[in-house]
Amino acid sequence: MENTASDFTQGHIASKLIRFMLPILGALVLQAAYGAVDVLMVGWFGTTEGLSGVSTGSSIINLVTFVLT
Repeated sequence: MENTASDFTQGHIASKLIRFMLPILGALVLQAAYGAVDVLMVGWFGTTEGLSGVSTGSSIINLVTFVLT
């Protein structure tokens, strides 16, 4: 018997593409949320210089993560 559940060459592509995309999309959302929480915490308890550094670093990490994903 063949397992066609993960076969992208047969059947409707939309449902298979969505099932493939959801974990990746979830990881990207969690990465962005992680950066937002970092900025929020440093904004509450840190200095403006720290906030600037965390914000810049978070943007760069998000860009690299999005491009690599």
